[in-house]
Amino acid sequence: MDGRKLNLYVRQERSSQELEGQKLKIGEVIERIEKKHGILPIAEKTCDGMIYGDAQRPCTGIVLTCSPSVPVIQKAADMGYNLIWCHEPTFYHGYDEIPPELSFSTAEEKKRLLDQYRITVYRDHDQVHREKPDRIYQGIVDTMGWEPLEENQKFFPVSGYRVPETTLGRLAVQICRKLCIDGARIIGDAQMKVRTIGLAAHFFGEDLECLTQIDRNRYDVIVPLETVDWTVVSYVMDAVALGKPVGMINVGHFNLEEAGMRAMQGWLKETVGQTIPVQFIPSGNMFGWVNAV
Repeated sequence: MDGRKLNLYVRQERSSQELEGQKLKIGEVIERIEKKHGILPIAEKTCDGMIYGDAQRPCTGIVLTCSPSVPVIQKAADMGYNLIWCHEPTFYHGYDEIPPELSFSTAEEKKRLLDQYRITVYRDHDQVHREKPDRIYQGIVDTMGWEPLEENQKFFPVSGYRVPETTLGRLAVQICRKLCIDGARIIGDAQMKVRTIGLAAHFFGEDLECLTQIDRNRYDVIVPLETVDWTVVSYVMDAVALGKPVGMINVGHFNLEEAGMRAMQGWLKETVGQTIPVQFIPSGNMFGWVNAV
């Protein structure tokens, strides 16, 4: 198995009997998981694959996380686990590709840290999102306890939930506690009554379809995976200024999707078997809070 990324499409078949009873190599563990996921379309560029490391080393354990940050790498090393199975980029680029002429010190130091601890990083983004249902999104819904409250079956771009009446402020606190984070940004009156929630996908700038669904369904509060200020954030801000009963709770992209990766722990354990330990490590909230009031 070569270089930065394993081929996601061509796999040598191995029987379970052949693999059991021996120390699985990292590459063999990856093969099992990719086989369970299924094959991505060959023509489609993917960010998934082995991002860094050596697939030939025996796998001592898998750390499951959202972001393979330096603290997560250090915790994996402390545990003696040498495979990090992550969802988001390692090297600050959508495809983890840094041209040599644009290389910078933090990425190089992170590589040296991985080399020092002999840790391999695999990114599972497109595959896990292609599961039916999408395992990241489903993990978020399960963590929130919203599945019984679902009003439609369509995850993207917006899915709706009818919850017992609460307020915007109390709902924000509930969400933060379930995600194990210490705060979130909100738009709207914290005392506003909330009965319906729109769980929205990414807002990247071309968001008219998503905004149209939000407007038509008249959700009390929008909980987005991530935002840009000049589309949905401005929409909610203006709606509030016009007297509409709407709000937003923005907890951060990694904080929400981390719930989906946490929910993958059982699936991953079942897939790799009992011989490889699997442990979820939270990436943690990227932001601290300064109260300037």
